[in-house]
Amino acid sequence: MRLFAGGSINLLLLPFAILASVVMLTGFVSVSRCFSIFLTVLWSAVSLQAAGGSQGSLDATPLSQEVSRIFQQASPSLVKIRVASPLGTLTGSGFFYGDGSQVVTSSNMVVVGDGIWVEYGDQKASAKVMGVDRRSCVALLKVDLKGVPLPISTGELPGMGTQLVAAGFPYNLDASPTFGTLLGFESKSPQGKYFCTTHIRSDIRLLPGLVGGPLLDRSGTVVGLVTGSMDNGATTYALPARALGKVVSDLTQHGTVRTGWVGISIEAGSSVGLQEAVAVKSVHEKAPAAQAGIQAGDTIVSIAGYSIRRGEDVVDATFSIPVGGTLDVAVRRGGKLLSYKLPVLERPTDTALPLAGIPTTLQEPAQP
Repeated sequence: MRLFAGGSINLLLLPFAILASVVMLTGFVSVSRCFSIFLTVLWSAVSLQAAGGSQGSLDATPLSQEVSRIFQQASPSLVKIRVASPLGTLTGSGFFYGDGSQVVTSSNMVVVGDGIWVEYGDQKASAKVMGVDRRSCVALLKVDLKGVPLPISTGELPGMGTQLVAAGFPYNLDASPTFGTLLGFESKSPQGKYFCTTHIRSDIRLLPGLVGGPLLDRSGTVVGLVTGSMDNGATTYALPARALGKVVSDLTQHGTVRTGWVGISIEAGSSVGLQEAVAVKSVHEKAPAAQAGIQAGDTIVSIAGYSIRRGEDVVDATFSIPVGGTLDVAVRRGGKLLSYKLPVLERPTDTALPLAGIPTTLQEPAQP
């Protein structure tokens, strides 16, 4: 196969050619950056090839038009958040959710403010704070406006290499998009502290004002809420949409996030044979786990159907468990597999609950 065929560029070879050129010119490119460059150009090339036929016409629709399409689809749902604070008026991003009178944004936008309002097109309205969860960096507002709620993903996390678009109001300007590649999923910050649940990591550059906006896939569906960044804005983190749904549901019904609890403290870093494992460190007296018969030293095999091998797995498996429901837990003890169905209580107020989210301080994971 030739790079040039019949006077047209074979577009599907462009990613390889461009990546090779970058490496030759710079002498070094990080693995994650190489991957990002390759997938970005590949997505563009595939779009061009599909639109232009087998000859890959250079007149075909470029990547910029694909990003524009996603943004135009989402823009009727975006709102600018303004907060009056001792430092002056702060601005950020948010989007309509639920029945169209709810707005989701970052908790960092509302906890420092003396007054908060939203701008939607040429309309302005004061906002009532329905609830704030600093662990997940989510704030839920109620406004006297009716907007268009964005579709929210309820399925699995998008795959590695997925092209994503963030949308919002950078630098207090008009709404605009920025795009990048999903590079991974992180349960800890670079400082080694746990998030409240696994976060999406991308190479989207987070400009000031974009925090609180949606992270969108190619269908225009929200796959995450932009919560913050690292590396001077070069790496963006987002709370996955499924976790966002749990937080918003609790804030809507209770004004706070109700954290499920069955009374188990865990000890990660144990091993069973050659495999990493998570053991029960202790069981709180009179808690559901103790009453069911779970004991310190048991190896946790699964929680709510999720296989457990690391402490992060416990965090993800228990994050969305509703208070008042039941939790299936399987443990191994002395070579025997034991299964339990535990009632889920609300975490007692005297049980330490760590903060999580970005850029708030991150602590160790909560115990189920």
